[in-house]
Formats: sequence, C-alpha cells, structure tokens
Amino acid sequence: QSVVQIFTNRGWGSGTVITKDGLILTCAHIVHYGKARDIFVETRKKLYTARVIFSTSYGHTCELAVLEITDAYSDNSLIPVRCRNNEVILGEEVYTVGYCLFDRLVNPTVTRGLVSKLTKHCIITTCFVHNGTSGGPLLDKNGELLGIIVSNVKTSKFVYSNVNVNIAIYSFRRSIENFIITRDSQILENWSTSVPADAATIKFSSVPNKL
Repeated sequence: QSVVQIFTNRGWGSGTVITKDGLILTCAHIVHYGKARDIFVETRKKLYTARVIFSTSYGHTCELAVLEITDAYSDNSLIPVRCRNNEVILGEEVYTVGYCLFDRLVNPTVTRGLVSKLTKHCIITTCFVHNGTSGGPLLDKNGELLGIIVSNVKTSKFVYSNVNVNIAIYSFRRSIENFIITRDSQILENWSTSVPADAATIKFSSVPNKL
C-alpha cells in the first residue's frame, strides 16, 4: 500500500508512502491545524498515530509535509512509491490517487487525465480531483511518482475540478532522497525557502470572445 488516509482534528486527506518504516509525504494544509497527538495514519490493516517532522509554512503554495508513524509498526503493509527518473512530458497520461469525498473509504479513488502545463516546481493536469485527495500521489502509467497533489485551481467564482496543481517530484526529489538518508529536516527547510511562496499560483488571462 503506497497511499494512506490521514486524519486530524479538522478532517482528512491522503498521504504518499516514501519509506517502509513509516515516512509519509502529504500536504501542509492537511496537518497544519492538527496537533501531533491528533494526527493518525490509516493503512488497510490498522490506524496509527503520527507526528509532523517537517512542514512548509502556512500559505506556501508549494506546500509539503512529512509525517512519521510513531507507533510500533509491524504490519509491513507500507510499500514506498517509486520516483520517476525521466522527465515529465506535456500531454502524457497521468493518474491521481487519493481518499476523496467520503470519510474512511475502504480503497482510494483513481482518476485519469493529461499533463496540461509544466512549471519549474509544479505539474498541472486535467485529472478530476476532489476534497480529501490532497497529499496523494500523481503517478505515470507505470505507477511511478510524478508529484504530490495539492489542490484544484480556484478563482473567486469557480473551482475547476479538472484543473489541478501538483508539486513536481523534479522540484524536491534530491532534497527528499537526502532527507530519507540523513533524517535531517533542515534539508527540507532549505528546499522550502528556495521555492517562491507563490510558485504554484496559476494566473488566468482573459481571452477575447470571437463568436
């Protein structure tokens, strides 16, 4: 199991497993309001308590958090996701995986879409993403990690369910791999401060109506 469900005192979201011993990538907004004792990770076999060992600052659009399962972990059901080595291609088919819409789903929901835009730190796709999917993985057709789901694109009037932002693995891969080896959260702090706080902001331009 590479995707887990995360619960806090404010709601739930999804998480992406990155090590067998219980390190999980997710979004900062899922855990920001939850105190450490109020964070739980549910695998298919058991509910575990967890703590935040890194989180970007609140309001950072490229928001990531790393959780660590603190209970004695023994069910061996966690399978770390494989990271993509090759570059992401505009227009390629991708998949989002997460626990959306309904509390305590038995299995995560999978949606399919295309890569529609690439930036230095983010991947924009046409997958349908709903509440609860944040923190889950964006995968390619081989099941390799391309990014972490953050949110739909929103304006003051609309939420575009089929336009969503994902923090790209090519933005933070080196940092997360070094962190896994050293367990030094300062490595992730350095990544966070190097990324502009509005790096995931999507700007819409008006298009003249020719009809």
